[in-house]
Amino acid sequence: MAQTDSNTTIADLIAQPIDSRALLANLIENGIISVSDIRDAEIMNKKKNVLNLHPYTISQGKGKDTRWQTYVEDDTKPNKRRKVVKKTEAELIDYLHDFYFGKVTPDMQTLPDIYPEWFEYKKMKVTRLNTLHRIDTDYKRFYENEPLSETLMSTPICQIKKLMLEKWAYSMIHKYDMSYKSYQNMVTPLRQILDYMIDKEVLAVNPMRNLRIDKGHFKPVRKKPAKTQIFFDDEIDPIMKSAYELAEKTGDELFLAIPLFFLTGIRLGECLGLSFDDFYESEHVLRVHRSLVVVDTVDENRNWQTRVYQIQEYLKKNADEREVIATDECFEIAKKIRKMQEQKGIQSNFLFSVQTPSCLESKLKRVCREAGIENKSPHKIRKTYISRLVNKMMDLDFIREQVGHKEIQTTLNSYTYSTARAEKKYSDLKEIFGKNPA
Repeated sequence: MAQTDSNTTIADLIAQPIDSRALLANLIENGIISVSDIRDAEIMNKKKNVLNLHPYTISQGKGKDTRWQTYVEDDTKPNKRRKVVKKTEAELIDYLHDFYFGKVTPDMQTLPDIYPEWFEYKKMKVTRLNTLHRIDTDYKRFYENEPLSETLMSTPICQIKKLMLEKWAYSMIHKYDMSYKSYQNMVTPLRQILDYMIDKEVLAVNPMRNLRIDKGHFKPVRKKPAKTQIFFDDEIDPIMKSAYELAEKTGDELFLAIPLFFLTGIRLGECLGLSFDDFYESEHVLRVHRSLVVVDTVDENRNWQTRVYQIQEYLKKNADEREVIATDECFEIAKKIRKMQEQKGIQSNFLFSVQTPSCLESKLKRVCREAGIENKSPHKIRKTYISRLVNKMMDLDFIREQVGHKEIQTTLNSYTYSTARAEKKYSDLKEIFGKNPA
């Protein structure tokens, strides 16, 4: 065994040849030092080597963001430097050590190593950042900040096997009581990163593709009762009447969006994106081709900015524009709105001018309160519209086209409810089955 003097530190031993490391192993075995002591010493050595080369300050954030941060040289940036942020000082030192003394080889890369690269690749491909925002939120929640994911995050991607993924997946499903849909959302970043590694020719196969989870472990998703999802037939007229009265009383044309919802079933964002030019009265149609949508932005360090809403020339998930057959009342509403805007000196081609959908949600809440009816979200009006058409035995494909669904199953499975109250259902059943035999 190598001999050392009393002034030799653990950090010194780590930096020494193999025989000194054998001494370290002996010290650990005899309980004189611990593995954490070794890790601290490694960080100390790395930090010492990094600081000899690193020209920028290393600091910890204050307030809500307590991550560690610094800069590294980057000729691709306008100011020739790039900000680097890590959760702990040790992670930041590890990153800087790799930056100065050699990158991690592809076969040793872990998910945290490759995620920033994949994120930039994904950002380059998408036309809207909304989906990427959701994926990044799930990554931070279920991977970066999840104790059950520590082994997965620290294992080189090339060494991630199906059994490891299976154990991890079941533990996460049980911890968060996941439905099948929420599970699919959780594994999306992992699945796509592994596919990306195949494209980079680092992996030959994606182990996620062979993973099969017993669906009995997923939280069952049951259809919610109609009373929570739609407005009943006897509630619609009072709500419409209340909306018209409040529009007249307050001079606020946004109240008139509510009867327009009930008459067309269009989405909230689609309604707020309507212009007067979209109303073709002679043809009895509304042209739906733009929407008020949320616009996400993110900086180079994956910090998402405050969300803003803007009217854009596309619909939800880039759906095709459509023509919605509308009744005469819809065109009368548009004329009322035009007149109200002219009286206020507003010169706009859009029916409504709002910053966020919450403006309309608050109007519906007031309308329901005035009508003495339980408030529901504007989206429930869309479900009401679809349910009424289905219950009136309208052509199903016509309904699908009206509301802009690609698949009829979406219309039937998620948007169709009985609009009759329990008393009416009982009365109808009694009429059919309740007669006494002769």
